[in-house]
Amino acid sequence: MVPGFVQLGLIALLFQLTIIGGFYGYLRYRHPVGDPSARWRVLKILAGGTCLLAIGQTAALGAVGSLRVTPLLSFEQALLVQDAGLVVTLVGYLVVFAGFVIHSRASVS
Repeated sequence: MVPGFVQLGLIALLFQLTIIGGFYGYLRYRHPVGDPSARWRVLKILAGGTCLLAIGQTAALGAVGSLRVTPLLSFEQALLVQDAGLVVTLVGYLVVFAGFVIHSRASVS
């Protein structure tokens, strides 16, 4: 059983992934990319970025949440894992942003 803030954080993570997927679907529908290789590159970049941000947020939530359930980590180690998860999440958001920029530059006008 995980603490409530971890469950709430996972729901927020699913909401964020839904927003990113919905925005990509909208862009793909309204501004399609003509070149299949560019479309595939954008899809890989967006998928990689969303995986990074999901892994980062899950690790950050799980590190602090594990202190309340089973103390596998010390408090300092949990904060270190949480900070590393935050960095991975920020890198994931930068990659997602880069994917949207590449999509907008490659789209057919």
